[in-house]
Amino acid sequence: MKNVQITMQEELLSKLDEYAKSNFMNRSACISMICNQHLQALEVTKHLKDLTYSVKKLADGQDCDEETLKKIEDFERLTSLINFKS
Repeated sequence: MKNVQITMQEELLSKLDEYAKSNFMNRSACISMICNQHLQALEVTKHLKDLTYSVKKLADGQDCDEETLKKIEDFERLTSLINFKS
């Protein structure tokens, strides 16, 4: 692990500390968790965009090239890691 220093507005820091305390975390753990969740959300969003593009190609009757098939496979792997609950 590495130590980092960041600067943020006092109001944001107060909200962060309040959230961390209410979830039985220290500030560092809270920041790490929030960063990790955000980066995962960005990855999911990217895969959803890729999948939407790939499905549109299929719906338009276009042949799927290798890149499109890879995007679909990547999305399938991603969804297998997510625990969907109904």
